[in-house]
Formats: sequence, structure tokens, C-alpha cells
Amino acid sequence: MKINSIVDKWNGISAAKKASLALIFAKFCQKGISMISTPIFTRIMATDQYGAITNFTSWQSIILIIATLNLSQGVFNNGMLEFKNDRNRFTLSALALANLCTILCFGIYALFHDYLIEIVGLSDPLMHLMFAYMIFYPAYSYWSSRQRYEFRYKLLTVLTIVTTLIQMLLGVVAVLNVDVNNQGIAKLMASEVVMIVAGIIMYVCIAIRARFQIKFAYIKYAFRFNIFLIPHFLAMTVLASGDKIMITAMVGSTQTAIYGVSYTAASVINVFWQAIEASWTPWLFEHLSANDRKPIKLRGNQIITIFALLSIACMLFAPEIMHILASSAYMEGIYIIPSVTAGVYFTAVYAMYMRIEYYSKKTKATMIGSIAAAIANVILNYIFISLFGYMAAGYTTLACYILLSAFHYWYSRKIGMKDIYDDKYIMGLSFAMILVSILITFTYSLNLIRYVLIVILAGFCFWKSKFILKYIMSIIK
Repeated sequence: MKINSIVDKWNGISAAKKASLALIFAKFCQKGISMISTPIFTRIMATDQYGAITNFTSWQSIILIIATLNLSQGVFNNGMLEFKNDRNRFTLSALALANLCTILCFGIYALFHDYLIEIVGLSDPLMHLMFAYMIFYPAYSYWSSRQRYEFRYKLLTVLTIVTTLIQMLLGVVAVLNVDVNNQGIAKLMASEVVMIVAGIIMYVCIAIRARFQIKFAYIKYAFRFNIFLIPHFLAMTVLASGDKIMITAMVGSTQTAIYGVSYTAASVINVFWQAIEASWTPWLFEHLSANDRKPIKLRGNQIITIFALLSIACMLFAPEIMHILASSAYMEGIYIIPSVTAGVYFTAVYAMYMRIEYYSKKTKATMIGSIAAAIANVILNYIFISLFGYMAAGYTTLACYILLSAFHYWYSRKIGMKDIYDDKYIMGLSFAMILVSILITFTYSLNLIRYVLIVILAGFCFWKSKFILKYIMSIIK
């Protein structure tokens, strides 16, 4: 009877809500599998080998933007709205553009590979693997983005979970069957090959649906839209990954591994934001297009409030999370989690304002704030890592995310979109998050106080459980 009631309720909700719930579930499963795999790999791999993987993924996230134009993160949603009657050809055209950029970048790498390998600190086979990934992964990325945009959640949910699970299992098998000096390469090979295969399958599907037709006008549209966002994307990646690269260069792979695990712990809450934003962005675009702004302000407050509560919970449980994720060799990383978690919170703040800029197609100025924040991050990292060690990177990154949020808030007002969000509420909550992140750090050596705060937070959430649940359900409807 209860099962039938659940099924009836599920059938009665909108397609958008079903998609949001399913994608949140898939994201949490994906992150859950990743969280399960982290303590496995940190215990079966040497610390420097785990740090080498962090270095590879950091460089890959940077090179990917240049070699594919990162179209799925910029123009793709606009293209789904702009060319709603010809989405198949737009998708294939975007894929062709991304592949052309990747081939050109590989040609540059082939000419200067000795010099470039020395800079990135990766072997030639790993670079070849990276470029193979960048040829095929965009197909999977575009397919996933379109599924989310059109609220088609079933196959996407299954594939998200299955691919993540296969990556973990193959990675464990690969690491256990090589010597200690090749563990990092084995783990990367397993992970990359799974996504390459998935990308090949989606590549064929996209091409068939578009009848192998590419439209130059769509390529031109995508290129002109995203080319001005490349500096922004690069700057954002430097903010997210540059600290790990600089720690590797200035301190060592072992410290990069500790920082990387701490970053993983703090980024757990980012799963919620990614899942909500994936469904919320098309919802936002549709309401802006219909000039229906009143619901946006309420929804914005709901999203940022829930995200703030999750951030605080992550900070309070940092020691327990680190005990689960890694051995005692990584435990000093708990002091990094509050600053990184607060930084993740501010990525949500700036993203909310930046989506308005995307909708307004005012993307040229976006890169100014991003580049300024990235340059500031590199300079601050160089100064403060040298003075205080690798843990300072968390605080320098937080400072730069705060500056970036302030910039996007200012710019959204400048382009005439100042009545979209409840700015005073968001600013007040953001100030509180900074203060909380600093105070919680001191409770890690005072467990009694930390446990009292956890009980207070849990009691508040229980007291307001119906209200919070109503908030969550309204966010994803």
C-alpha cells in the first residue's frame, strides 16, 4: 500500500521535478561512490602517487577548456533555447567545433611536446590519453546537458551511476595489479578509458540523430558566444585547481594529496549545487524569457539557504569525514575544510549572478572579474604558501571567490538585472558564512563545543524539518 502511494505521488509530480529528484539522486550516488573509493585509494596507493593523480586532473581541467572551448558550460543551454527546433544539428555542430579545437591543440602539443611535458610534469602516454579523452568526452557531456535541459532523467541517471561504479572497480583492479611506481598511471588509465568508451557511444548517437549534418551558422554562433568565456573558464579552473598545481611545484606531491583529499571532503556539498543548478538553469532562463521574475527571488533565497546549512554541516563534521576518507597521514587536512567549504558556498553565490549574465548574453565583461580573481589567487598563493605552508591555499582561494561574487553582483546590476535576487539576504548570509567558517576551525581541538554545535544544528533542522523539506521540494519543482 505504501509502495503504491509512493508510485502515485511520483506519477503526480511534474516532469521537471522528477528530473531534478532523479538527478540529485544520481549525483549523490556518483559522489557517494567517489567518497567510497577515496578511502580505498588513499590506503592502497602511495601518497605521492595519489598526489600525481590530483596533478593530472588539475592540468586536464585546464587544458580541456582550451582544447574543447568548454561549450557545454557556456553556450549549450542558450543553443537549446535559441534553436529549439533544430537541437540535433546544433549539438553535432558544437561537437565538430570542439573536435577541431582539440585537433589543433594536439598539433601544437606534438610540435612542442618536450617543452610542454616539462611544464606540466606528465608523461607522453598520459598526454595522449588526455587528448583522446578530450576528443570523445564532449559528446557525453553534450548528451548529458541536453538530457537535463529536456528533463529526460532515466537513462542519464543510470549511466551516471554505472560509469562511476565501473571507473572505481577498474581503478581498484588496475592499482592492485601494478607496482607502486605505476599506481597513478594505472588508476588514470582505468578512469579515462571508461569515459572515452561512453563518449564514443554518445558520439555515434548524436551523429545519427543529426543525420551527420553540420551547420556552419551554429558553429559560428557557438564560437562567438564561448570564445569570450574561455578566459573566464580558465580563470575559474585556476581558482579551483591552480592551488593544487602550485602546492605540487612549491611543496610536493604528498602535500598535494592531503590538500586534494580535504578538497574532496569539502566538495561533497557541491553535489547538491550541481544537481540543482542543472535543472534550475533552464527554469531560470524560461522565467526570465517570460519576464516572470517574482518566483526567481524566492527560489534564489531557498537555494542559498539550504546550501548554507549544508556547508555548515560539512564544516562541523570535517574530522569524521577525514577519518572515513583517509588514514591518519591525511588528518591535518581537516583545518583546510572550513575555508574550502566556504569557498564552495561562494561558487554558488557567484554562479547565481553569472547565469543572469549568460541569459543576457553579456559575457565579454564576465572574463574581467574571473581573470582578476585568478591572477590574485596565483599571487596570493605564491606569497602565503611560501609564508604559512600549503594550508594557506584554502584561505587565498576563499578570498578570491568572495571577490568574484562581489564582481558578479556588481555587474549584474550594471546590466540592469538588479531586481532578480534578494541581494540583502544573500549578502547577510554570506557574511555569516565567512564568520562561521573561521569560528568552526577553532572547535576541532575542542570536541565538546563542536558536538554541542552539531546537536544545536541537528535540533534546528529537526524542528524546522517540514519547513526545510518544503523548501527543498519547492526548489526542485
